[in-house]
Amino acid sequence: MILAIFQNERVYEGNQNFLNAVYPMPSLSKVVIDPANPVAAGILGNQHPLTPPLFREDSFDPTTRIRRGRFYSLHKQLAPYDPQRVSHYPYAPPTGGLPQFYDMDAYRSLQPAGHVPTFHRTLILLGDASHKTAWHIVGAERLFNGETLFTLKSLSTLGQLPDLAEATLPSEKRREILDGFEKVADAAHKYLPVPIVDVCREFSRVILAAWLPTVGAVPQGDLGRLITAVPEDHSGIKSAAGIINRLHSRGKSSEQERQAKKERVIREVSDEDGELSVALVGFLLRELGWAA
Repeated sequence: MILAIFQNERVYEGNQNFLNAVYPMPSLSKVVIDPANPVAAGILGNQHPLTPPLFREDSFDPTTRIRRGRFYSLHKQLAPYDPQRVSHYPYAPPTGGLPQFYDMDAYRSLQPAGHVPTFHRTLILLGDASHKTAWHIVGAERLFNGETLFTLKSLSTLGQLPDLAEATLPSEKRREILDGFEKVADAAHKYLPVPIVDVCREFSRVILAAWLPTVGAVPQGDLGRLITAVPEDHSGIKSAAGIINRLHSRGKSSEQERQAKKERVIREVSDEDGELSVALVGFLLRELGWAA
């Protein structure tokens, strides 16, 4: 499949013989190539030094932070197309009379050079050197026309959490921390308050269990027991984890029944409580020195 751009104003698609105007205009992003990322280079192939590949977005879901689309690399700069083989509909033909040829920048759909699962979580940067966003490739599928549809997941948590400084994480717990962080980021956008608090509590347990050995403590048990092992000179960490732990119990029917027997009514977990638990997770990451 060919994607052709005419004077940076219109986008056409088709093949070597015929092009149709794309309406509405597709969302196209430049791909920032990181020479230190050989896996990404394996996907994108040998690229034109002055013209980066393009990512064509087909869909984006801000709830899951999932973006799906196709990659294109420069096929031929200023490729000539016979005007009789170019359909401008629903646009009007370009002004200035009928030329002998339309000169267009032509891009060809990228096909991965290797087995798709080997690209899992490959880092891709979209935008330009000064304004770019980071995405992981989490999947790819071959379409009926031979193109490859890639599924990307944003590294950004859309402001809900700080970015992780991965180099500072304990090496033996890095994968567990990264997975837990991703679960919190997902939960913050699509779960109800009680499951958000549950996910935050579990992640808090993971990070405290990974951090406590670095201060000479031996982590054991659930979050409540880990909190008691936090040194007294880290009162902020102890308090933040304690609030998350308390919010967790409030969402349980057994706790509500236990308090009811004492003629106490505990407030239900609200949306604001869910947001608070996510914010407290961010606070813990900053206090532990694991936030970028």
